[in-house]
Amino acid sequence: MKKIILLFLSLLAAAMLIAQPKQEIRAVWLATNPYALDWPKSVVERSQKDQLITILDKLEAANFNTVIFQVQSYGDVLWDSGIQPWCYHLTGTPGKAPAYDMCQYVIDECHKRNMEVHAWVVPYRVGSLTYVTKYDNCDLPHVTKVHPELCIQFGNDWYLDPGLPKVREYLLNLYETLIKKYDFDGLNLDYTRYPSKTFNDAVSYAEYGNGKNKSDWRRENINQFVYELYDMVKSIKPEMKIGSAPIGTYKNISGLRVNAEGYGDYFQDACDWAKKGKQDLLIPQMYWNETYNYSKHMVTWMDNRNDRQLVIGLAPYKIVDESKWDVSVVTDQIEKARKNNPETCGVCFFKIEDVTGNPLKIRNFYNQLKDNYFKYPAHIPVMPYHGITKPNAPVGLSASVNDNNRECTLTWNIPSLDNKGTPIRYYSVYMSENSDIDINDVTKQIGHIVKDNTFTCTLPEVNKDYYLAVTTFDRGYYESDLSDIVKVSAVSGIIETGIKPVKFILAGDWLKVETEQKITSVGVYALSGVLVAYSASYEMNVANLPHGAYIVMVTMENGKVVKHKMIR
Repeated sequence: MKKIILLFLSLLAAAMLIAQPKQEIRAVWLATNPYALDWPKSVVERSQKDQLITILDKLEAANFNTVIFQVQSYGDVLWDSGIQPWCYHLTGTPGKAPAYDMCQYVIDECHKRNMEVHAWVVPYRVGSLTYVTKYDNCDLPHVTKVHPELCIQFGNDWYLDPGLPKVREYLLNLYETLIKKYDFDGLNLDYTRYPSKTFNDAVSYAEYGNGKNKSDWRRENINQFVYELYDMVKSIKPEMKIGSAPIGTYKNISGLRVNAEGYGDYFQDACDWAKKGKQDLLIPQMYWNETYNYSKHMVTWMDNRNDRQLVIGLAPYKIVDESKWDVSVVTDQIEKARKNNPETCGVCFFKIEDVTGNPLKIRNFYNQLKDNYFKYPAHIPVMPYHGITKPNAPVGLSASVNDNNRECTLTWNIPSLDNKGTPIRYYSVYMSENSDIDINDVTKQIGHIVKDNTFTCTLPEVNKDYYLAVTTFDRGYYESDLSDIVKVSAVSGIIETGIKPVKFILAGDWLKVETEQKITSVGVYALSGVLVAYSASYEMNVANLPHGAYIVMVTMENGKVVKHKMIR
């Protein structure tokens, strides 16, 4: 037993050197706000498209897999809503539509690169006193002119009043036009809060407060909007993810430095949204360093996420603004978030200009992502609370080898769907120098996302044997077991087919290991390395294990050890 634990710890240490989870959200906010603009920086269609392609190509090269695309700025939008006008900076003319479908173009280009794209909306903030006048002469004027009864002037800015039921109705109607028209992968809420404790909403409070504590009433107003939005979206597109980017400090922690907090200062109770099951994805904007207790506030979000995906919002813009952060501040924050995977399942950067831009420190940051932290591609994490599925493995795997150029072509039969009929999303291809292919080792994955049932690769060396196999990913990003394995070499061609992999079957409260080899032990370990279950047989009861991620270690009679990541 001691040898097994030591082996596990050595394997865990090796994995930490790679420090790249197989499933991880690598996201970035694509800002179209004219005051913090990533894109478009031209009113010419061809230039806009070329700029976008350049941005997305750089993200693809660095293995990003998610884009949060801003489709609403200040009561103006990037789609034909019939409710709010087109953003002026798209064409140079307020309220004028571009000559092409901008949202569809962004969706198509992201999907070509195997990236999810989420629509980023800003519900309540609708612009400064001067900004809104740009739309006075439009066929569809600004909301402050069409519905002044829904708006409040606060300082030099206009806001929709969250305390008015008619505002919720207005926003739900607006976003319904977006989700019905486009197949975004998600909808992400920003500034979903009050602007200040001193917001002048006395009129709506008097009418709708019903004697409640005003702070509680305000939080309830925001909560109710989020609940209704979530339910509306899911009723139309159940698979669309609903997320938000709340203020990074949920509540201040006693004894620590006081930050601006979402709950008390802005009446934003994002942890309530998660607890009520009205979020799929939380991206708290943790735009500060350990002086402001980055790590401790991250734990608060972990403790309150209710199994929803938690992605940490980071601020590479502080590398080049007056904060003058070193690049290592942000890369250290990536590492700290990864140590808590899968409780935290990724990072999101504000914004693209500060990831792909030209300043020397930003170029250095991008290169560190591309060459180190994001060196290997990652799959989108699963959402177990929507129901765990298990796709069938590809069948009939065969290979051919061209000994002139070491090219190996794999083909396989499309597997039948699982018993729920879950559609197949794509396949992944693995290669190893031995038959114990570890599908959790990102270095073994040579075909990350394969859309067809064929794949061609180049065998690395002439005089070595290689083992190849394929898995299926379904629509929910769940992965099948390995297909049968083929053994090939550049010299000998196909050496052996139909090699049976070790299979791990989790059915209810039982874990079963299927292998043609004799085993001596099966150990289940927490990600910390602690042994939590052990058996000397092919089956074990795991009913007492809490839901979460584990590493299963199987030791064969011949001394070989096979690892498997189990999600319970």
